[in-house]
Amino acid sequence: MGYKVIIVSLGCVRSGMQAIWDYAVDLKNRKEEAEKDFEKKLRGHPTEDFHKFAGIPRVRELEARYLSSEEVKKKYERSVGS
Repeated sequence: MGYKVIIVSLGCVRSGMQAIWDYAVDLKNRKEEAEKDFEKKLRGHPTEDFHKFAGIPRVRELEARYLSSEEVKKKYERSVGS
């Protein structure tokens, strides 16, 4: 096609919008079965574990290394999850 540069930002937004729409419609129509099928599709995918994908384990490592245990405890004492 002769393209030297392709900027994909709009394509990423549009594909995300499509995925959200499709998931919401499926969830509306099939309720919990849609969620179960979605979770099956995520198995083995890089985004299966959101916290790992977002880098949370690395953030926790850095906090443990550079913050006092009291600061870390205070930060997470009211949080939900780990």
